[in-house]
Amino acid sequence: MNQSKDALRNEVRELAEQAFQQQLISGYGDGEFADKFQIVYKGKTRHFPLEKARLYLTSLLKLEQNPLLFRVLFNRKSMARSH
Repeated sequence: MNQSKDALRNEVRELAEQAFQQQLISGYGDGEFADKFQIVYKGKTRHFPLEKARLYLTSLLKLEQNPLLFRVLFNRKSMARSH
């Protein structure tokens, strides 16, 4: 793996740790293949290429700062129950 892939993987790990600490995801780790990353969201393991994992985690972290938008996009059932 080259340096840019290593740097990207490290960035994804840091984002995943932030999301995990904020309880946005329940787990994460390296994928079966060198260019994949696993993220556990709502009990389901998802396998992403590194670039998409970075985008997914960045989006989760940004949306978490806007609770209404986060609920609309990620927790539709809980949004429906709140009305």
